[in-house]
Amino acid sequence: LIHHINLCASFSTFFGLRDFIYLLKAIRLESEWTFGRMTLSIQALVSCIERNFNGVSRCDLHRIVCCFFESVGIEVTSKLAMLLRHPMDVIADAVSTSKISTDIANRPRFKLIIDCTEDDSILRLLGTANIIDLKRKALFKLSHRPEQAEMEKLRLISGVKFAALQGNLAILSQIDSVQESFYDLFNQHFRVVSGRDGTPLLYANIAVGGISRRCLVKPDFECIVHVRQSKMTEMPAPFLNRFEKFSITIHDVLEYGHKSMGRELASGFERARLRTIELASLFGRDGIFGYVADHTIDSIFADMLPKGTTHLAGRSTDSEVTSLTFAVIKFVQETTSLIIS
Repeated sequence: LIHHINLCASFSTFFGLRDFIYLLKAIRLESEWTFGRMTLSIQALVSCIERNFNGVSRCDLHRIVCCFFESVGIEVTSKLAMLLRHPMDVIADAVSTSKISTDIANRPRFKLIIDCTEDDSILRLLGTANIIDLKRKALFKLSHRPEQAEMEKLRLISGVKFAALQGNLAILSQIDSVQESFYDLFNQHFRVVSGRDGTPLLYANIAVGGISRRCLVKPDFECIVHVRQSKMTEMPAPFLNRFEKFSITIHDVLEYGHKSMGRELASGFERARLRTIELASLFGRDGIFGYVADHTIDSIFADMLPKGTTHLAGRSTDSEVTSLTFAVIKFVQETTSLIIS
């Protein structure tokens, strides 16, 4: 198996033994036992691989799945690509609160979202799509301003401790300087203590400065760490192995959003996007202040998608489609000389 998978670029530096161990755990949980024999569907196997060997491009993920199939003697066919879910479906499944197991032995790892943009657009779009909750109390982000650095770190660590105590969601962004404070928490090195009523209580050490204290963590606590793609080369492999990894691009968001529209509206939406890219190219690379090729326009059009449709693909309401139509018309009117009645 290792020989086959090492054919995939960056496998040995991006993945580790922990990914493989959690894959085996997922396979065990998804399997059915009949008379001492374990049965697992091919779709369930693919889903387990998507959760534990992800964070790469769709092409590389397809190669990894092929390697797993070949190593266990499953014939690889052209239908394999159809078994792979859309990246937005995978991450929606991964962050679903209903998937959190109260059994510490079967608890999945926390999540790592890899953002291809430099302005954290993916994190914002996932919030707009209702896949993750970006409420103020859930998002913890360092600004790295030197005059308030230490106070910011203390506030962030205290906020995460409170979220763990309450069993809430904590989304962490730009936390390189405080990662080691959550070493035990990210690794889920919990100490289990029986409460007065017999229920298990989880404790993990969280460091504040040079002092590490044991903190209560409710079983339904979930943590999502957000990092930019450009910073991935600085991330050590042991840190990456602590998480389920998912890489999302703006193209993924747009593609998934198109599935919620009618074919004609999606076609018009895509034509408008391509035409806008052509118009922007006429100004040259420095002709539009703040313009980033392959990101700015896609981000604008992703923002124009009906709220929540990326998470509810195929189930958008008439009002959502209508609001999108008006948004497209307004955008075209303000960026071109066209008159649309």
